[in-house]
Amino acid sequence: MTHTTRNQTSYPLSIVIPVYNEEAVLPVLFAALENTCAKLLKPHGPVEIVLVNDGSTDKSWELIQAYCRCHSGCVGVNFSR
Repeated sequence: MTHTTRNQTSYPLSIVIPVYNEEAVLPVLFAALENTCAKLLKPHGPVEIVLVNDGSTDKSWELIQAYCRCHSGCVGVNFSR
């Protein structure tokens, strides 16, 4: 198992999203996450996003890593099969 690092911020709300061979739809998911997190920020505070790659054979993990590098509230976890 590998994972991306994140800062030590405490998050009142975590959203865990499983990913398996979703390379084609991840850009849509990332755009939706931006909108959703912005809406959740006011009532809940910072939101943590945990993207769990379950052994994808496409470029899902690379996209997750790139997204998490740009978003401090995101962490990626990679499992291999």
